[in-house]
Amino acid sequence: MIQALEAQNKGFMSNKSDGSETRLIYHLGESHCLSFAHLKLRLEGQTYKVQPVISFGTKVFHLSDAVQRSFSEILRAQLRHLPKHSKVMLSFGEIDCRLHEGFLVVAEARNIDLKDLIAQTIAGYLRFVGGLALEMQHQIFILNVPAPLHSSKSSAAENASVANIVHLFNQNLAYQMHQSDIGLVDLHKFTCGFEGFSNRRFHCDDSHLDGRALQEIERQLSWDYAGANLV
Repeated sequence: MIQALEAQNKGFMSNKSDGSETRLIYHLGESHCLSFAHLKLRLEGQTYKVQPVISFGTKVFHLSDAVQRSFSEILRAQLRHLPKHSKVMLSFGEIDCRLHEGFLVVAEARNIDLKDLIAQTIAGYLRFVGGLALEMQHQIFILNVPAPLHSSKSSAAENASVANIVHLFNQNLAYQMHQSDIGLVDLHKFTCGFEGFSNRRFHCDDSHLDGRALQEIERQLSWDYAGANLV
């Protein structure tokens, strides 16, 4: 995955200075935080370089469940070590939406309604992240889950299940964040093609986006900038 991103993103990287100071916008998450590593975007007339900070294998479930303290404490420590008032993007949730782990497996094993499980998990996640934003005084933007690729290794029903769970996750995330001070970046909106699957314009492999997505992210951050207030 890392090699694919390096090759794909090479064309997006430039050593030419635009005459302005380059600041950092931090991208925390599981492997998805590597998608735009060290690429640049513009916000409020300033140039920012994307600095990845990875926490391997972390799910939204881990950050919503008080029992899973090792994962939440890693994220807390990572945010604590950033300069105050930093701009931060968070990428969590894609692992939760996969076919053989996350929401689908838990809902079936525990005989829980899928929508209820997603809503409860997201509520806990947002409480945790909101508390961190207050505590650390960071400006946080949550990136939702991009549209999944249609997999030739899965059946039609399995592919449909994954597309549906991604839709349900993003729908509920947007609903619960509607009155939040945390900003939402909608990756699904510009990666989605036919029947909820990826349009294949921004993926570098079966799961991850590459630097082609950054222009769309920059556009959304610019549009919605006032929606994520510094607290």
